[in-house]
Amino acid sequence: GGLRMVGGVPLQADQQQKVETELRQLFLKGRVSDVIISWESVLSRFECDWSPSMLSTLGLAYVLVEEDKGLEFLKKSVEVSRRFQEGFHGNQDDVVGGGSRSADSEEYQRAELETLEYQLALSNGYRDLHRNGDAGELYNDIIDAARRLDSPGVLCRALMDYGSFLETNVEDYDTALLYYKEVLRVAEKLPTDTRQQKLVARALLKSGNVIAHQKCSAKDRQAVKQWSLAMQVAKRVKYNKVIRE
Repeated sequence: GGLRMVGGVPLQADQQQKVETELRQLFLKGRVSDVIISWESVLSRFECDWSPSMLSTLGLAYVLVEEDKGLEFLKKSVEVSRRFQEGFHGNQDDVVGGGSRSADSEEYQRAELETLEYQLALSNGYRDLHRNGDAGELYNDIIDAARRLDSPGVLCRALMDYGSFLETNVEDYDTALLYYKEVLRVAEKLPTDTRQQKLVARALLKSGNVIAHQKCSAKDRQAVKQWSLAMQVAKRVKYNKVIRE
């Protein structure tokens, strides 16, 4: 079960999916106030076990307007996802080591990776609210777990977001550069599709930006080189945001 929201009638599974998809689309279009208005209206009419993905979307929307409520949703998404994850254990009481459950079962690992995605959203929430201690600690936990689970996709996103956090919140450009460079190394393990190329373009752009902060002419040349590589990759996959930057 997810988070029970007390409203009116229970929401059917297909209706619930429809609501979740619509709200996610609104959020992706940047229509944050519409997400919140729609959510409040759904909440007053229905009750439902919302998915961790939905709770995470709501958290990211609310965090921009009502910080505490946003963090509450983000934390809840991690909690619900972790409950799903533990559901793949044979013995629910024996969460750590031993017992009849297998922590290396495929379903369990998939669920664990999904939980990491919701944790990443939470740490990005902390980052945006400048709760640097909480954000830094959680980023490091996620990066360690993604390495342990050997998931280049999650690892790349976590390294990228942590680098961005170090660059913007902490202004530690040298360390940020190390993380962006690691994104480029790890990205080589991913299939060369549009998503991977966009990741590479963004990491090249960001590494150029942090190199440019190290004021000296040799570094300027290096920065320009990173930017032109970023431009080449971005043009290949029509990644306009990076091209503009």
